[in-house]
Amino acid sequence: MKHSTRSMLRTAVILFAAGLLLTTSCYIYAAANDIDIYGISSGKAQYVSYKETIGEILLRSPNATKNISPNPDHPDFSSLEIYSQVGDIELRTTDGDTYIEYENVDVNNLKCEILGDTLSISEIDPVSFMGVSIKNEGIAFDGLRQIFNSKSSLNKDRKVIVYLGSGVTLESLSANANVGKVILDSVSAREATINVAYGEANVSNCDFTGGTIKINGDMSDITFDKNIYSMCNIAIIKGDIFAIVSNGKSNMETTLGNVSVTATKKLSDYTIRMSTNYGKVKVEGEEMKDTEYNQSGSSDYIWAKAGFGSLTVSSEYVAGDNGVSNPPDTYDPNVPEIPEIY
Repeated sequence: MKHSTRSMLRTAVILFAAGLLLTTSCYIYAAANDIDIYGISSGKAQYVSYKETIGEILLRSPNATKNISPNPDHPDFSSLEIYSQVGDIELRTTDGDTYIEYENVDVNNLKCEILGDTLSISEIDPVSFMGVSIKNEGIAFDGLRQIFNSKSSLNKDRKVIVYLGSGVTLESLSANANVGKVILDSVSAREATINVAYGEANVSNCDFTGGTIKINGDMSDITFDKNIYSMCNIAIIKGDIFAIVSNGKSNMETTLGNVSVTATKKLSDYTIRMSTNYGKVKVEGEEMKDTEYNQSGSSDYIWAKAGFGSLTVSSEYVAGDNGVSNPPDTYDPNVPEIPEIY
């Protein structure tokens, strides 16, 4: 072995030993002084399931308009915002008073309060595992040192269910899940926005009369079933969209996936615009020769677009019969399937 090579190896060993000694010393010092070397909350997760009423939330919400307003009839809240980094969100109706049900939530990483007229539910700290953190703003890698952090706060069984009292119509609704499902069933709001990064959204039998419902997703499947609205905008990067529509303006777009639309009225009652860069276009089960389809009709319209995928539009309307046909099959072997999230 050359002298220069031995010198380089000797220097490398000395530097490695010095680095190891320095790292070990710092680690011991941090442990002795209860310093979190990973820069994240060191609180231990405490997973519980429980319910609470709006009255209980108001008791810890000094900035709620309900607590400040001299009008005793002021509503408890009129808007709702939910952020879930990992886990499911469900919004449903109930015949009784509004309440919230939590399943497998970390109570040390949960914030629920009413600010002004907005009921806000979210996690306090990011959810993290193996150096990856999931925040309200998205998913990020926090650095190599976080890989060695043994603490993981990811819990895919987490669920927040909001039961809205009968007759409650929200001014605005925002539901955001980075990893998980968002389910809206029979709720009423004048404006609604749903964001799902990795998971799925299911919106059914909801009333957005005169308002707009927006659904955005990255790798997400969307089901939109018999809702009332003036405008619907669904846009996802990778995933399938299945919708049953009636009145209103419906815009649906996926970059990689299929779009299937079933109308409750005759197709001739709609203005229809459909286009795909690569895939099939089917109208009432008949495959079009072109990758575009245009039809003029009323102010109720269906616009569907795909970058790589098939588009299908059909009607469940049967003259003189209340029967409903089965939803069309949108499977296309040329379109890659979305991998399972969990």
